[in-house]
Amino acid sequence: MQGLTEFLPISSYGHLVFLQLLFGISDSTVIFDIALHWGSLLAVIVYFYQDLFRMVREIILWSLSFFKARSPALPTSSFPFARLGGLIIVATVPAVVFGLFFEDFIDETFQSMGMLIFGWIFTGLILIFSRRFDVSQRTLDQMSVVDALLIGIAQAIAILPSVSRSGTTIVAGMSCGIKKQEAARFSFLMSIPAILGAGVLKLKEGMEYFRGQTTPMLVGFSVSLVVSYLSIWGLMHMIQKGKLHYFGYYCLGMSVV
Repeated sequence: MQGLTEFLPISSYGHLVFLQLLFGISDSTVIFDIALHWGSLLAVIVYFYQDLFRMVREIILWSLSFFKARSPALPTSSFPFARLGGLIIVATVPAVVFGLFFEDFIDETFQSMGMLIFGWIFTGLILIFSRRFDVSQRTLDQMSVVDALLIGIAQAIAILPSVSRSGTTIVAGMSCGIKKQEAARFSFLMSIPAILGAGVLKLKEGMEYFRGQTTPMLVGFSVSLVVSYLSIWGLMHMIQKGKLHYFGYYCLGMSVV
């Protein structure tokens, strides 16, 4: 379930919290969800390894030129992937700020079935509404800092349960005039620091559980990796064919359930 719902715009956390509330499952019995998220993280890294390699390479090259030049400039067209890395950092800031200052409120929302209903309705409506932005034509090279910040705010909103992170950030990118395939690419790349941060915060607790539950953790990690990769591949193809809004009807259906 984690691998399937992590990147499809239907909210993995929404499904997790829904099942917990429905069956009365405590957090301690599902702590291996940490391993599942690490599997999803590796899936993104494998799928977009070329972008990530170029990003790291250009950041290093730009850093060297930055310290050597008498009048260093910010990465522009000469280092497009270094600039993309900077935009991802900008887009990550709103979620970090929201998570730090509203931690108690966020924890309360994860105990509310009403919030789940609202989140799925919200996600469903914006996905259906996304058809209006199918004509967007800007590329990531043309993305501005303001665009990245707006997409980052969408990611911050998606911290709430059943609000899809991938769905809100992709639609936010499309609403800024970015091509749907490019918006999805940016959404997946910016998910890396988001998933990594969440995993690191719970790493100690996860390692304590891992010592006694090695097999379930490894199986969960492996299955999540494979299914997450297939989910990314499938979603990218559906977006290319203009079928992103189909997931909106699913989310509305989940709100009814």
